[in-house]
Amino acid sequence: MNIKEIATEVVAALPADADFGDLDEFLFERAQVEQGREDFEAGRVRATSDVLGDVARDLSAVLWAESAAAAFGEAQNAQDRDSLVVAVLEVARKLGRSEEAGISLPEMGDPSIRERHVRTPRSRYRIVYDTRGSKYRVLWFTNNTTCYRNVRAG
Repeated sequence: MNIKEIATEVVAALPADADFGDLDEFLFERAQVEQGREDFEAGRVRATSDVLGDVARDLSAVLWAESAAAAFGEAQNAQDRDSLVVAVLEVARKLGRSEEAGISLPEMGDPSIRERHVRTPRSRYRIVYDTRGSKYRVLWFTNNTTCYRNVRAG
């Protein structure tokens, strides 16, 4: 899919009351997802055990785009590292149980893109993923929790 087709999907998915800020946010988020997909296509893929450590050995159905793994690495700090790993591990295990385990993201313009929220005592994060066969592909990891639904609902 080319960038014009992706942008068309995002614009078509915008709510009627969206403004240019919303469009900018959704295009940015979709670009991050597409970067993750490009990583998978290019073979830049990490196993969950490479990202989270040996505690995730059993999660072979969950793979990470290199860009998502790098973002996870950047999100870790000395005070929050253990709780973040535990929280992400819990969410990753839920991905493998059901395709419906996540939240659909209609603003992305692609129904295959889903997310799960990750909470630690200090922060909130998002894992954005899709599925290919029996594999769950983590495309983007972010602490960005300001999405259209959250801002408008508050």
